[in-house]
Amino acid sequence: MIGVIKEVPEDFVVEEVFEGKTYTVKHSLTNRFKDFFKKGRGSYVHFTLVKRNWTSAKSLKFIARRLGISFKRMGFAGNKDKRAVTAQRCSAKKVSVNDLKNIRLRDVILKDFEVKDEPIMIGGLDRNEFTITLRNCEHEGKDLKKKVDEFFEEAQKHGVPNLFGQQRFGGNEEVGMLIFKQDFEGAVKAILSKNDELKALADKNDWRQLIKKLHRRLDIELAITNHLVKHPNDYVNAIKKVPKRIFKLFVYAVQSKIFNQTVTEYFSKHGKLDENVQLVGYASKLSSNPVDKITKKILKETGLGLKDFRVKSFPEMSCKGTWRKALVFPTNYKFKKFGRDTITFKFALPKGCYATTILEAIE
Repeated sequence: MIGVIKEVPEDFVVEEVFEGKTYTVKHSLTNRFKDFFKKGRGSYVHFTLVKRNWTSAKSLKFIARRLGISFKRMGFAGNKDKRAVTAQRCSAKKVSVNDLKNIRLRDVILKDFEVKDEPIMIGGLDRNEFTITLRNCEHEGKDLKKKVDEFFEEAQKHGVPNLFGQQRFGGNEEVGMLIFKQDFEGAVKAILSKNDELKALADKNDWRQLIKKLHRRLDIELAITNHLVKHPNDYVNAIKKVPKRIFKLFVYAVQSKIFNQTVTEYFSKHGKLDENVQLVGYASKLSSNPVDKITKKILKETGLGLKDFRVKSFPEMSCKGTWRKALVFPTNYKFKKFGRDTITFKFALPKGCYATTILEAIE
């Protein structure tokens, strides 16, 4: 990478395109005026969540808590970066517009309220638009602009490896691996081991002492530990205390890591790969082609077989398998401005693709 990303959250702006409309991070006077007169209650209220330095899930959990409802009644189309300023469409079930308008959270804005009959579902967005500032770049001034312009000209024509970004992982893959190996005790303890002190208590199964040490905002960890206080050694049902849209991240991270390793190794050995690659699962069929041979090797190295992706004791954790494009083609590149060793530019990516992998490819 030619520069530093996310030095401050404002360096990484993400604006979601949903049903053909771009929802921006701006909160103009016109926007506020329109929202002032909106009211009503329906099956669902859709709204734009603008957040700074929050994860999507955590911000929605706090909103749900302020509303006095379950997190399960909140809907969103996709996770957005934490260290960023982002805008995305969300929904809340059986609340009023006024309830949402009265929410106050630091670095969070709710706007663009609409009463609807359907929730917003995962994957429902069109694409994401990014405004990126790179700092402390290796090149300067016009040379820097030329470098970035040339990269995007090539990337828009020929594509970039469609790797999952590091925000997909963060230790989730370790928990997911333990789940696929049916080690639910190990998975629970991995989730709870936020630091050495908590790990030591988890290793001793001292749930009562551990719960005293957990911060009250760690609601998932608290739910797991509360269950273990009442039902020691019931690790399967303890993990079931994690909301579905969160625990699926553990197993998706394993699929994503295998995908990244497969694509990276193929590119290093054979060059460009312009086809779909499997996100492996229990229904996947691996052949003897060069891509699948690499996937088989990686599975063997991790100690997993395809059958392990079916979790009989926790079917919701099972992964059937699907496909993902090996290449991603950024669109709508637009240079904004540059300084001595900084540059700001915009581009768009399809849903499920990571801007950080694009930026890491600029050399």
